[in-house]
Amino acid sequence: MLRHLTPQERRLWHQLRDRRFASYKFHRQASRRTLYSRFCLVIELAGGQHDNRTEYDARRTTWLKQQGWTVLRFWNIEYDRNETGVLQVILRTHEELSPSPRPSPSRRGLG
Repeated sequence: MLRHLTPQERRLWHQLRDRRFASYKFHRQASRRTLYSRFCLVIELAGGQHDNRTEYDARRTTWLKQQGWTVLRFWNIEYDRNETGVLQVILRTHEELSPSPRPSPSRRGLG
């Protein structure tokens, strides 16, 4: 599962690791067998070594979505040219998926 990271993957992981990104916890290449969470956001960078893998990437994305996971896929060149924009998409998607930090008040006893 672990493999050599592209420069773009290395930069992105540096941004996301150790709760550096909006204090959110990210896991690199987490195994679904041991992952317990309320939601899963898969972030993939494509390009470089993936140039001829468009069909594989499409099948992989379909399978991940069937598992109930949200997939964000960016090209390496897109990340190089617009790192801030890519990070904004990741943040916005994470916030849309995240459960509310505080549950709604119970209606019981309100009247």
